[in-house]
Amino acid sequence: MLAAIDGLDLALTTNASMLATRARALGEAGLRRVTVSLDSLDDDVFKAMNDVDFPVERVLGGIKAAAVAGLGPVNINIVLKRGTNEKSILPMARYFHGTGHIVRFIEYMDVGSTNGWRLDDIVPPERSSRQSTPRCRSSRSIPTIGARSPTVTGTRTAGVRSA
Repeated sequence: MLAAIDGLDLALTTNASMLATRARALGEAGLRRVTVSLDSLDDDVFKAMNDVDFPVERVLGGIKAAAVAGLGPVNINIVLKRGTNEKSILPMARYFHGTGHIVRFIEYMDVGSTNGWRLDDIVPPERSSRQSTPRCRSSRSIPTIGARSPTVTGTRTAGVRSA
């Protein structure tokens, strides 16, 4: 079993379509962390971004099951695409505030010829921060905090407080 290897950081990235029914078994098999892709809490936006035919509620159920199974804090990856889910930034930050989960806004990127990528679709990090920060906190900026593990590559910020 991979989990028996000393020092191994076993993790999974998933769309969570089956996570609610499998989180416990995955934890028992040695999985320690999970990252879930969730680009919006709005079903129509979520389905458009991911080309899937299941509701956001299934993903949220998977996130809850993962936390109960000890696979947390769950990382929530939100890919931002200009004109598609920018309005999801604040609702996502508010929804996950106080849960202990780690919300990460990810730049929309080229993955070959499958997603119709265009430079104009990118939401630069400073724009997503400007969009959410003033309405989430008073005039104070959101402080940067350190990574919780050496495998984390992004910048983390303190939790968002709703206005």
